[in-house]
Amino acid sequence: NARAKAGIAKLLHYYRSNARQACMKEQWVGCGVIARAGLRIDPGDPTLLALDVAAGQGERGEAAKIPALPPE
Repeated sequence: NARAKAGIAKLLHYYRSNARQACMKEQWVGCGVIARAGLRIDPGDPTLLALDVAAGQGERGEAAKIPALPPE
């Protein structure tokens, strides 16, 4: 159903955007929490997976590789 798919796309955008904002502010724990919440919607989302990895890198004091957001 198109309406459901559009809703899921909006939710994923919300989680990607908020997780990335937290990562950009070096709020690593928040970034990881938000990214993992989004991964409950789509466990294979490459952007959310990369944001979760970046959060882990930041938490360990490593240089975090924060991905760009995909085009909408």
